[in-house]
Amino acid sequence: MRMPTRELLDVDQDHPVLFDASYVVVLNSYALRQCGIDRNTPDPPGGEIVKDAKGEPNGILKNAQSLIKGLDCAAHFTETEKLDALEQQLKRYVAAGLTTIGDRGVRAEQISLYQKLKATGRLPVRAVLTWLPDDSQPAATLTAADRIRALHHQHRRLLVEIRSVQADARWRHDHRHGLSAISVRAVRKAALRQNRSG
Repeated sequence: MRMPTRELLDVDQDHPVLFDASYVVVLNSYALRQCGIDRNTPDPPGGEIVKDAKGEPNGILKNAQSLIKGLDCAAHFTETEKLDALEQQLKRYVAAGLTTIGDRGVRAEQISLYQKLKATGRLPVRAVLTWLPDDSQPAATLTAADRIRALHHQHRRLLVEIRSVQADARWRHDHRHGLSAISVRAVRKAALRQNRSG
């Protein structure tokens, strides 16, 4: 699968279009202009404005969401609309034969949507969520609890990816399939050790 570029999103040239893929976003030409992003815009620290062969931004911003200005990225949908849209998306995965999905870079709102689908029996797949800490604050201000949570989710994601490829008979009826085998205590110890080492 290939990441779309501004040319694909330019199907709508009268409005800004933003395709969100967690750590990467893609803007159409209208949105690039509205944000003031052009060939002379420097890459933000730790990020990249991907350019085409002519040196023009192709719309892909890697870890460069800080450059998005003047766009209302918070679409105004009701919680019911968001729940229905998420459920329909997950059902398409099931129709394609997937039983476990990973959703990277989720925040509290998205986690809550998954939890509500699960609580109401509407979650059709196993979902592995990678929590994305609030990047509006410097990393130095993250609490030890934030770091433990991030480390726990990193380990859970790794184990789920390893286990998901082992679809043999012993996993088929195991309710723990796709869940972390690392104890909370082990995760806390590792996070505290990491925190002390900087």
